[in-house]
Amino acid sequence: MSKKINYELDIRFPDQSPHREIITNKLSLGSSSKCDLCIEDYNLSPLHLSFRTHNGILSLHNLGGTNTTTLGAQELLHGKMYILNIGDNLKAGDIEILIREGEFIEEDDTPDELKELFEEATDPNVVIPTEDLISYDEASPSELLHDEEYEDEPEGEKQFNFQDANELIDDDEEYEEEESDNKSIVQKLTNIFKSPKIDIQKDIIKNNKNISITKVAPGFFLRFFSFISLTALSYTIVDQLFPILEVDTHIDSHLIELQKLLTEIPYSKYLNLTVLKVALTYLVLDIFTTLLIGQSLTYSLLGIRNADGAIAKRIKGVIRSLIGIVTAPFLIFDLPCIIKKRTLKEFISRSNLHAPSRILQFLGIFIITPLLILSPLYTPILINLEKFKATEVVEQRPVSFSKNQKLIAKEWSSANLKLNFKGNVSERLLVLPSVKATKNSLKSSIKINSIKNLNSWTNVSYLNEVDFINSIRPLLALNPMSSIHYPELSSEIHTEKDGDKLSTLAFNQLFLLLKRSINLDPLLFQDIFLNHGPFLKDLIGINKLLTENLNIQENDSLTVFKNNDKILIGNTNRTTKTIRTKYLIITRNLVSTNFRVSTPKKYFKYTSKMVENLFQNSTAYKITKSSEKFNWANTLDTLTSITETKKDLEDSELSHIYEYYFEFTRKYLAEMANQKEEDKTVFKKSLISEIENITDYLESTLEFNEFQKVSELNVSLKRLIEKFEGEDLEFFSINE
Repeated sequence: MSKKINYELDIRFPDQSPHREIITNKLSLGSSSKCDLCIEDYNLSPLHLSFRTHNGILSLHNLGGTNTTTLGAQELLHGKMYILNIGDNLKAGDIEILIREGEFIEEDDTPDELKELFEEATDPNVVIPTEDLISYDEASPSELLHDEEYEDEPEGEKQFNFQDANELIDDDEEYEEEESDNKSIVQKLTNIFKSPKIDIQKDIIKNNKNISITKVAPGFFLRFFSFISLTALSYTIVDQLFPILEVDTHIDSHLIELQKLLTEIPYSKYLNLTVLKVALTYLVLDIFTTLLIGQSLTYSLLGIRNADGAIAKRIKGVIRSLIGIVTAPFLIFDLPCIIKKRTLKEFISRSNLHAPSRILQFLGIFIITPLLILSPLYTPILINLEKFKATEVVEQRPVSFSKNQKLIAKEWSSANLKLNFKGNVSERLLVLPSVKATKNSLKSSIKINSIKNLNSWTNVSYLNEVDFINSIRPLLALNPMSSIHYPELSSEIHTEKDGDKLSTLAFNQLFLLLKRSINLDPLLFQDIFLNHGPFLKDLIGINKLLTENLNIQENDSLTVFKNNDKILIGNTNRTTKTIRTKYLIITRNLVSTNFRVSTPKKYFKYTSKMVENLFQNSTAYKITKSSEKFNWANTLDTLTSITETKKDLEDSELSHIYEYYFEFTRKYLAEMANQKEEDKTVFKKSLISEIENITDYLESTLEFNEFQKVSELNVSLKRLIEKFEGEDLEFFSINE
C-alpha cells in the first residue's frame, strides 16, 4: 500500500468567485464543451491545457495555440509538456491557475491484472482466454494528439515537441509481437510491469465531465446605464445633427400623422415630435448596431456579451429590439433583471446575455456611460467651439464730470434718433445736426464737437430698430433650467404684452444672461455652469444674435452698461485712423435699437465721454416740451420732415433753423480765433464741409419741388459759409 498525491487547481476569474478542481489522473481545460473543464469567454482555446498525474508527478501539456500561457514570468511554448510543482502560478487567457496540494489517498500498488493472474493460476480449472489480456495501441505522439476540431492554430505551430514528455515515459523496452496464442506467466508478468505508451487523445475524451462556468444575466444597473446612455446619444443626434442635416424637413409631416394615430394610447399627449424623434432614433441605433456588431452599442461598451453564434445573436438581437417596442412601456416585463434573470424579450428570443468582464463594466460605468450621458451638454460646445473664446468685456460706470467743469441741464427728444435725452452736459459741447440725401434713403445724424479741440468731430447715427427680445424667447425655451436660474425673466418674457415693462428683478436677470452670453471664456466654464446651468444652447444662441447684431470680430472689445431703464452694449472696433462703435440699447419696455458712432482716433478721448453720457442718459423717444426755443433735435427733425412730408418750411421753422446754425458757427469761429494760425485752415474746412452737406440736401429737395422757404434757407446758409470762410467777425457780432 502507498499514498497517492492528488493535485488541486485553484482557478481564479476576473469577475466571479474562484473554482477549485482536483486532478486524480487527467484533466483537460479549454473553451470547448468536450473538455473536462469547459470555461467560455476568457480568451481560451478550445483545448488550451491538458494536465496529467503520473507516478506522483504533475505534467502540463500547453495546447493553447495563439492564446498565450505563462508559468510565472515565463511564456510557455505551444505543443510542449512541462513539469509542474505545488505553488506554481499559471496564467491562461484571462484566468489564473494556482497549483495546490490535494489530499493523500491510500491505494493498492498491485496491478489488477496481476491479481487476476495469480487468482487464475491457483485454480487449475480456470482457463485464461487470450482476449482478456490487456494491450495498448502503439502510435506516435503526433497521431495521438491529432484532433481536427482543435486545428485552429497556424501551420507553423502544429509540430508538437515531446522531448520533455518522453523523459517521463520509460521507453527503454519495446513491445514484442507474440507468436503464439498461449502466453506464459513470465510473458504476462512482463506485460504487466511494462510502461504502456500513452494515448493522450483518448485520455482527454475519456470520463468527460463537461464542467462549465455558470453564465449570469446582466443586472439592473448595467441595463439602466445602457438605457440612459443610448437615450442621451439619441437625443444628441436629434438635437444637434438633425438640424444640420435638415432631417426635420423630411420626417416632421410623417411624425404628425403618426401622432394622430397614437391619440388613443394612454399618455399619448406626452408623445410630442421631439419625444417621437428620440424614440425612433433609439430604435434605429439599437437595430443598426445589433446588425453591425451583434448587440447594442451600449451593451458592448459595458461588457455585456451574447453567447450565441455570429448570425444567431444578430437575429435574436433584432427580435429583442422589436419586442422591446411593446414591452418597454410596461416595466413589469423587465423586472427579472433586478435579480439578474432574463427579461421577457430575452426569454422569447432565447437570448443568452451575460457580463463576463468586470474590467469592461468598470470602464463602461465610470468612463463611457458618463460621456454618453453628458453628450447633449458638451456636443453643442464642440459644434460651436469657435464661439467659446475669451472676449474682453468692460462694464461702464455712469459718466461723471470734474467739479471745475461747468455743466448745463439739457433735455432733447429726437424722432430721427429714436431717443430722448435728459441730463447734464458740458457747456463746451457743440452739437450740429447733419442730413445727407442718397439715392435710396435719407441719412440723418448729429455731429458732436468739443470746443477743446475743434477738429474732434464725432458722428452719431441711428441705424434701425431690432426685434431682439422676441429672438430670445425661443432660446430660453431650449434651457429646461431657465426657470430656475432666471425665474422672473422666464415668466415675464413669455407673458409680455404690448406696452408692458419688465420688473426690476427680470431686467437684472436679462442683464446677467446677456453678460454670460457675450463672454464664453472656456476658463469660466465652472462659473457658467454654477450660475447658468449645464444647458448652454441658449447662451450660444444669444451669443450668435449679439455677434451678428454688433458685428463682433476677433480682438474687438465690448462695453456693457445698465441702469434702471436700459441695457447698453457697445462693440468698439479700432483702425489706424478711426474708432467705430456700434451700440445696442435695450430698454425695460423691450424696445431695442442700434446706433453707430464714428470718431477720429486721435480725438477719441475728447468726445467718448460725451457720447457715453448721451446714451447713458437716454430713453426711448417721446415728445417733450423743451425749455429751449430750438435745439439740435428740433432742427434735425424739421429738416428731415421736408422729404418725409413733401411740404415747405414755415417762417418760424426757417428762422429757427438758420438761427441754430448761425449760433453754432459763431461759437466755433470765436474758439477758432484762439487757435494757432496753422490749424485754422483745417478747422475751417471741417465746419464748411458739414454745413455744405445741409445745403446739398436742401438743393436735392428743390429739384422736383418749388419750396420758397427751403430755397431761402439754402441761400442763407451759403451766405453763412462765405462770412465764416472770410472770418467776418462783425457779421457774427464778435468783438476783436
